[in-house]
Amino acid sequence: MNQETSAAAAKWWADKLRGPVIHDNGERMQSAMMTALQPDVPVPDEKIDEFDYFLGTALSETDYNHITVGVDYGPDRILSEAAEKAGINLEFRLPIKTMMWITPEKVSVSEGYRAPEVQIYPT
Repeated sequence: MNQETSAAAAKWWADKLRGPVIHDNGERMQSAMMTALQPDVPVPDEKIDEFDYFLGTALSETDYNHITVGVDYGPDRILSEAAEKAGINLEFRLPIKTMMWITPEKVSVSEGYRAPEVQIYPT
């Protein structure tokens, strides 16, 4: 995968670690409970920067022309491995029911249950 799309994708996920996340699994009460379960302690900026680096590197080293990255009720392998290398526990820190599609030309994401696909790169 090319550097530009990999960097854009990694930055989007890293930015999600910088603030509160609103969880949406399609059921209002469960979504509110999951949102309330977010840790009170923010992830330090240096750890988020490391996560951004490790995820961007992993994505750029992929030989595929199409990559899907996501969180159902937990993060997929590539997100989990980048977080582990950065020393971050992702539990309730990334939006559930979120999928990202990465190609050499663009990055798009659907954030939350049945959310529309939005192109984030190029903007």
